[in-house]
Amino acid sequence: MKNLAESDSKLAYTAGIGINMVHLHIDFAGVMSSGSVEVEGTEYPEKGMVSASLGLLF
Repeated sequence: MKNLAESDSKLAYTAGIGINMVHLHIDFAGVMSSGSVEVEGTEYPEKGMVSASLGLLF
């Protein structure tokens, strides 16, 4: 995923999975940027996010 409005923006890698069982919906997702930042000699991604969702239909 890339921000097309900003030419110098970094890529963001996304992944997700969902499970549907009759009336129950479970979703998991994650995002990690391609840019990195160094903290005390170790490099980490600039941005990251995880999410989970649980839904019940009745």
